[in-house]
Amino acid sequence: MQILILIASGVCLSISILFIVLYIKMKKKYSETDSKYSNLLELFNNFKKEITSDRKGYFSVTLNLMTPEDHLNGLPGEPYKCIVYVKELDRYTNGMCKIELTEVELISGFDQTQFEHVKRTLRTQFSSLKKITDIEWLESEDSIKELRKQKLKKISEIG
Repeated sequence: MQILILIASGVCLSISILFIVLYIKMKKKYSETDSKYSNLLELFNNFKKEITSDRKGYFSVTLNLMTPEDHLNGLPGEPYKCIVYVKELDRYTNGMCKIELTEVELISGFDQTQFEHVKRTLRTQFSSLKKITDIEWLESEDSIKELRKQKLKKISEIG
């Protein structure tokens, strides 16, 4: 009887060691695959950032500040012309793009003490979605297409 117990415990120990060895081999195999996948995902995300983060542009905005008296009298208020500088984050197929405000520059206005108020107002009212055609881009579309082709070529050489 003791011999049977000894044989059974030896078989259980051997099977346990076999399962541990197989587990370690499979874990190593899947960690290598997971590592390759995460490297490709990181490469793709970096590529996406490189494509869109290079494009910068601007658009003009006029903000009218008026006193309560101007409002009651129906006057338009004092115009403050501004240039809003933006950076493109993403581009969509419907002609819109997601942008980030980088700088606000005032080019005309009556009261210099109101300049910071105008900048704060533009920052709080800023919409991150805008039509691509409403923005004056600082580089041509052809140069962006050429840059994308070069980056795709680099990625295909790597992959």
